[in-house]
Amino acid sequence: MADRSEAQVMLERYIALRRALNDAQREADALGMLNVSEPVAAAREALAANTTQLGPITFASGEATEAEAHLLDDGT
Repeated sequence: MADRSEAQVMLERYIALRRALNDAQREADALGMLNVSEPVAAAREALAANTTQLGPITFASGEATEAEAHLLDDGT
């Protein structure tokens, strides 16, 4: 099990990867690059399917801090 600081780093890295894939997907779609868009979409699906590899993560308080809540609500 990860401690709080390790969990924070893992969450930040996961969100950064998710955002990068979302950005790449939007760009590939906008440019009509299906050879790029399809593999990026597959990578996004694989990432979503494998998010359990980050866990289990538990915090002593059992509640997300305001900063953690902001990371979780990334709009993607």
